[in-house]
Amino acid sequence: TITAMQGRLNAGGAWRYVRDKQLWMLEAGEGGGPMWNLGVHWIDYFRWMTGREVVGVSGVVNGPVGDPPRQIEDNAQALLTFDGGATAILDISYSLPASYPGARDIAVTLRGTRGDAVWAPAWEGVTDELLLVSEHESVPQADRCRRLRIDSRAIPGYCGHMAWAWLNDFADAVRKDRPPLVSVNDILQAVRVADAFYRSVRSGKAEPVEG
Repeated sequence: TITAMQGRLNAGGAWRYVRDKQLWMLEAGEGGGPMWNLGVHWIDYFRWMTGREVVGVSGVVNGPVGDPPRQIEDNAQALLTFDGGATAILDISYSLPASYPGARDIAVTLRGTRGDAVWAPAWEGVTDELLLVSEHESVPQADRCRRLRIDSRAIPGYCGHMAWAWLNDFADAVRKDRPPLVSVNDILQAVRVADAFYRSVRSGKAEPVEG
C-alpha cells in the first residue's frame, strides 16, 4: 500500500514559449502555469498508482522572476491528500537553468508498507533508472537495495518511447472499440486537482477537489 509520494517535474524557463510563439502560455487566464502544464502528469500518475482520488490540495507559488514578462508563476509546490490517507508532494516549475542536463529535472518517489521506489524516467536517452529498497521479510537480504536500469526503444520525437506507447494504445483502442488506457475521466480528475491547487493559492488554505 502506497503511503506517501513525491514528484518533481522541473522544466526549462518560460522563455521557450516566446521562442515557440506560444505567448498564450504566459497568461494566467489561459492556464499557462507549470502546475496546469506539467503537474497534471504526476497527478494522473499518482491516481493510477494508488487507485485513489485526491480529496484535498494545499498550494503555494512564487515568481515570476526575470524575463520574459509574464503573468504565471515560476515555481509551484503542492501537498495532495488522497481518500485512502496517502499524501503526495509536487515540485513543479519553469525555473530550471538551461544548462541542466537534458533541460529537465524529473523524478518520482513512492513510499509504501513494504518499501520504497525511486524512479528517474529517461528524458534524454532511453534508459530509466529505478531504485528499490525493502526490508520486508519476503525480500532476500541481497535484494533489499536494488538499482535497475530499464532500456526502451529509441523512438524519435517528443517524449520518445513514452509518447509512442500512449499513441499506440490509443490507436489500438480505436481499432478494437475498447476504452483507451487514459480515459476522459482521468483527464477531468487531473484538471480538477489542478483547479483546486490554484484555488488554494488564492485562498491561502487547503481546498477540496470538486466534481
